[in-house]
Amino acid sequence: MPTRIGFVGAGGIAGFHFANLEKIEDARVVALYDAAPEKAEAAARRFPGSQAYPSFADMLESAGLDALYVCVPPCAHQDYEVLAAERGIHLFVEKPVSTSLSRASEVAAAIAGAGVLAAAGYHWRYLDTTARARELIAGKAIGLAQGFWVGGFPQVSWWRVKAQSGGQAVEQTTHIFDLARYLLGEVESVYAVGFRGLMADWPGYDVEDASVVALRFRSGTVATINSADVAPRGAGTVGLQLYSRDLVVSVMNTGLKVQTPLRTEEALPGVNPYMVEDQAFVRAVATRDGSGLLSTYADAVKTLAVTLAVNESIESGQAIVVAPIR
Repeated sequence: MPTRIGFVGAGGIAGFHFANLEKIEDARVVALYDAAPEKAEAAARRFPGSQAYPSFADMLESAGLDALYVCVPPCAHQDYEVLAAERGIHLFVEKPVSTSLSRASEVAAAIAGAGVLAAAGYHWRYLDTTARARELIAGKAIGLAQGFWVGGFPQVSWWRVKAQSGGQAVEQTTHIFDLARYLLGEVESVYAVGFRGLMADWPGYDVEDASVVALRFRSGTVATINSADVAPRGAGTVGLQLYSRDLVVSVMNTGLKVQTPLRTEEALPGVNPYMVEDQAFVRAVATRDGSGLLSTYADAVKTLAVTLAVNESIESGQAIVVAPIR
């Protein structure tokens, strides 16, 4: 039986999933809802037999879904995940899963109580280069990590409003914070500073132009993660570098680089991580086996806690202890 899939949010990142699900044999996109009806209607034309719904409630009531993709801005999650989970519908939720840790924790509890599968959209975990990096550092002490998401300014209105996006650490560099957690374990504390003023000509812009975050991991590893949204196209740096004795492993958007005293090796990603994560999710729903999901909603809440601690540190000027989340 094909997996019947619905979408809430049919623009932006949803397009990546549309392109993949069209190619996954057991996936059927059958229902779509978007606050902008024309987006849902355009997407429905892409999938023969699918339907655009005028409200999320109508879609939930009528579409007979097995799974739901939630692809909305960080501030716009509302009750989509909870209502779907209560109906036994499995979830794929794009990152960040919220701008509120308390709300995300409530959703995680509802998901756990309903017993549904819930994946989160941290696609860097599905890169073969990330898997190779995990193999290379297994059993090794990492003294230092350096992460970067230095790039240009996303041209969507909600991104530049911190109350809506959470800011760059929460919405964009979250991929690097999550990658660091995936490779190095849990974060103990953060101290962050930010800079504003370079983008003052953009109406409503109140996020940091740049930030620097110092992190201590429970393992003892220390790290910095830098963010900026002011670089010209092609001039940015995105990725994570790990330093052990006589070993540097760099997991970058351009590929993997491994350096030792004897050699330097480089490798390009051999997979489309968006496709791999979508395949893993569809397979998990079909088999009711979540063991192939490398990023779950519950784990994404832990990444959210780190990035919200970054914002708290910038505002307070103090180091923030990241409370463990069970």
